[in-house]
Amino acid sequence: MTQQSRIVTRSTRTATAATPYWLWAPVLATTTMLAVLLFAPMPSVL
Repeated sequence: MTQQSRIVTRSTRTATAATPYWLWAPVLATTTMLAVLLFAPMPSVL
């Protein structure tokens, strides 16, 4: 693991811990739903 990877991991963990669950959970759910709706009719893209 490089130094950069460690920094990225640490900052990601910090950001996740600092962000309330109710804030990023709906965003994640919406993004996932949109991705499914967009890519479901186009299996060739995947």
